[in-house]
Amino acid sequence: MAITALDLLQIIQTLGIFSGIIAIYLEYRKSNRDRGYETYLRTALMYTELQRWMGEHPEIQEVFEYDQKYKSLSKPEKLRYDYCSNLLLIFEIIYRAHQKGWLERDEWESWEDLIEELGRKSTCFQETWKNEGYLYSKKFREFLDSLMTKQR
Repeated sequence: MAITALDLLQIIQTLGIFSGIIAIYLEYRKSNRDRGYETYLRTALMYTELQRWMGEHPEIQEVFEYDQKYKSLSKPEKLRYDYCSNLLLIFEIIYRAHQKGWLERDEWESWEDLIEELGRKSTCFQETWKNEGYLYSKKFREFLDSLMTKQR
């Protein structure tokens, strides 16, 4: 049984349709992932903006007055604490981008060095992490804890 030109054409058309379906699925999946990350990023940026606004309007800080540690901080200490809180949020976003493979290796390594340096040397950063670490994803907590305790 020989394959005719018509049979060959039907095989090629079938493969083309199948390839098209796979391409559409892969694009759809990528698009969903990108939209999800975009939503996450926009939410994080809104949170950062709210933190900035709180720094400009100290009366808003009353939202956090239930935390006796935070309540006892002076205004400059609260600003530093809020700044470190924003850094942590940014670092988690960068960590998640790294985990998803969205950063080049050298980009990630420079961020990792900065995160490690702050985690090991900044008392304010360490205190903020100690108080707020529970708010972050388990993988990020494990990552940051391991960096902060890593022996050099």
